[in-house]
Amino acid sequence: MDVATRSRSPWPGSTYLLAIGPERLAHDDRPAFSVPVYLGDSMQWGQQNTLMNTDALSVPTDGGQLFDDDLLFPHRLLHDAGRFDRLVAELADRAAARAPGSPVPSLKATFRLFAVHDDDQPMLTATFAKMCELHDTGRDHIWGYYIRNLARPLSLADSANRVDVMVGNPPWLAYRYMPPQMKSEFREMSTARGFWAGAAVATNQDLSALFVARATELYLRNAGRFAFVMPLAVLTRNQYAGFRSGRWSPGGTGGGAANVNAALDTAWDLHAVKPAFFPVPASVIRGHRTTEHGSTAPGTENWAGRISRRNAPLPIARPALTRAAATTAASGERSPYAARFTQGAILVPRFLVLVEPKSTGPFGAGAGRRMVGSRRSSNEKKPWKDLPALSGAVEKQFVRPIHLGDTILPFREQEPFLGVIPWDGRQLLQGSDDTIDLYPGFADWWRRCGEHLEHIPQHRQALAARSARLQAQAARTIPGRGAPRGLHQGRHVPGRRPSVGPKRP
Repeated sequence: MDVATRSRSPWPGSTYLLAIGPERLAHDDRPAFSVPVYLGDSMQWGQQNTLMNTDALSVPTDGGQLFDDDLLFPHRLLHDAGRFDRLVAELADRAAARAPGSPVPSLKATFRLFAVHDDDQPMLTATFAKMCELHDTGRDHIWGYYIRNLARPLSLADSANRVDVMVGNPPWLAYRYMPPQMKSEFREMSTARGFWAGAAVATNQDLSALFVARATELYLRNAGRFAFVMPLAVLTRNQYAGFRSGRWSPGGTGGGAANVNAALDTAWDLHAVKPAFFPVPASVIRGHRTTEHGSTAPGTENWAGRISRRNAPLPIARPALTRAAATTAASGERSPYAARFTQGAILVPRFLVLVEPKSTGPFGAGAGRRMVGSRRSSNEKKPWKDLPALSGAVEKQFVRPIHLGDTILPFREQEPFLGVIPWDGRQLLQGSDDTIDLYPGFADWWRRCGEHLEHIPQHRQALAARSARLQAQAARTIPGRGAPRGLHQGRHVPGRRPSVGPKRP
């Protein structure tokens, strides 16, 4: 049975040697062997169209493009990865050992040693001549390693070389940290497999799901099993919904098999295992490749316990761990708060609602009032940035603290902003309500806000519909008596008066 692993060991070859064992390594009859440590591109980003043609592996030697001096290797040689590695090493060593400018050595003995097919010899002879030329011009560098690193993933992707089991810890590289070219290819490959969840959550997506699907597509035999350590978010978050479906076929796009689906087994939630494995909570996704329709995991198993030390061996860790069945609601399901909160709390435009204290002058603001003015920002957009600021004396009960993302820090909060909120303690007030005239200062402020909106042509027709929509939303956003008393960006902040976190206009 063939097994592929992805190791985080400081030197991945140590895992290979440990698997062989000291007795086999020291045995008198042990044959020569090599440890296959590669820096290969497991994802094969775009390589199906740039590295492989119908009969050869093409390795560019200048600028990452295909030129006349590409190094070509017959596709037949890739079937035996070990022999290919040794052959490339032999060619690289011979090219480097000759005197610069000297004739290109014959490869007849090399062809016999490695049993190179007669039809493949002319191509290898031409490739070896180019390697000698690279050496003569000071560009030999590490071509032998480079070629083998490119070829090994292609060799493993051959149907005859695919493995029965894949176990590993894929890269959790976040989309926001990918270089521009990788972002483009990641989005294209994710879209083809139904993994792209849209720009709204793009920054929360990472490479792990696409890596597992791509590795399954390229390297795992049908019915082969896999298990990967993944971010805990894979079990529930919307950006992984396509991955959780088990339907991983690339929609006919290049590379791998056309039908790539996974039957997922019960997932493992490792969040309660302490000390934590990684800074980000972890889980394990398991399953097998199938030609049938993909299927989601039947459930989740919670692992919990405190291990005496990090990276403890299994005999020490196992007694400290418990496992229990659990149900994990995916984020695509309706939230229990959906009846009370819709989009969260919004205030648009901000400068009509967010305010800052103003000087009252020699006569003051009057009993029960507070002198305020619009809080302006350089982030304002048109048409709001072109409108004049408001100022006036508003009844204190309408000037409320407002928490935004700007005022919330890890484990603490900063001083909240101030805002004029049309809430009298029982209902949301409108400029057309007679009740608003009981509060002259607020009525003047709020009606001037309406005048600002009326002077914007594109808002005149939508104003009535928007007012009704906001009224309905506010009825959900600001709960009635007995409901939570504070809000921050649509989330409950216990013990605070009603305040609203806006979106930026």
